[in-house]
Amino acid sequence: MFIAIQQFHKLRNSRWHLITQFLWGLILGSNYIGIVDAEARYYPYRLNNFRISVSTDIGLLTNSADFISKHSVDNPSLTPVSILLVKPCLTAEMEFGRFAPYAGIGYSFFNFMSKNIPANEDTTTDGLNLNLGLKYNLFQHFFVNVNFDYIRCRIEGELPDISYNRDIFLLRAGIGYSF
Repeated sequence: MFIAIQQFHKLRNSRWHLITQFLWGLILGSNYIGIVDAEARYYPYRLNNFRISVSTDIGLLTNSADFISKHSVDNPSLTPVSILLVKPCLTAEMEFGRFAPYAGIGYSFFNFMSKNIPANEDTTTDGLNLNLGLKYNLFQHFFVNVNFDYIRCRIEGELPDISYNRDIFLLRAGIGYSF
């Protein structure tokens, strides 16, 4: 029992967490799926069970096969689109035993990649990011993590300023390692 408590205490005092996750892009009506997602989180401040962290998350999403097959009938030139997502974030976390709910605010950057995008067309967007999550400490250095992100994107150019184009929702789940 003492060894388990001592190992759990080491996890609580770790300053760095690395997380690899599966990413579901609830973007534009579930049209994107995650390929890979990784996050590095640093905890510079701790007061009892309250911690502040700064993190950077990098993810890659692509059109779902269902989306391509459903819409290629109307648009035969439709090709897969990939999205590179970078999300720096500031997070507050409160530990309750092995559970640690958290909330964060950050800014997200998106880069859209496709062979059909003209060279002179802007393929980036960005926006404010709010997230909620829950971390569960498994043992010594390992934990599971689930979080939900809401991103409010800037709309520029000819794209209509409607919720479908502006609001992005992401759901991520994965495993993490602390040191």
